[in-house]
Amino acid sequence: MGYIVFFSLLLLITLLRSYLAIEKNRRIADKIKKQQYNERIDQVKSRLKRKLIILQSNISIKANHLASFNSIVGNFYVVQPHTDEKLEQLEDIVELLISTLNHSIRVLEHTENKQILCDKVEQFVEQLPNQGRLFNHCFYTTVLPTLIKSLEISTAPLEPIYEPEMTANRQETQQEAPLEPA
Repeated sequence: MGYIVFFSLLLLITLLRSYLAIEKNRRIADKIKKQQYNERIDQVKSRLKRKLIILQSNISIKANHLASFNSIVGNFYVVQPHTDEKLEQLEDIVELLISTLNHSIRVLEHTENKQILCDKVEQFVEQLPNQGRLFNHCFYTTVLPTLIKSLEISTAPLEPIYEPEMTANRQETQQEAPLEPA
């Protein structure tokens, strides 16, 4: 009878040690996952900040406008859960913003009128929410992408260009059509 109790206690201690080791490894894995998640968020923030510094050096933007741009990333998780899908959405939004700003800067490098982008940035910042709780899912999925598109500067000239080939083709098709007798 004593042997059964001894082996039962030994088995119980072994199971307890195994459980504690597994739990410790799970906590370490969760900690590493959170750390990687936070590092990705920090990378997104620092990438946007670097781009904004470049933008500020190219055109004169007010410091409070830079803070408003940073609030896009800073307020992302105020109302939304911390999930991988949301982080990917944040990365996509920041990538769209950066690529749009890059495109606008490249277009303006060929012109001397940098006030166009300053005005667009000012309009963009005015349309951003003032409160953190207004940076919600609806804002990031519908409102912000259209706001970002408003920052885009077209490479096309202001006046439409008419191609002579198009008008010549139209005239040819009109001549080929049989006329009805009157």
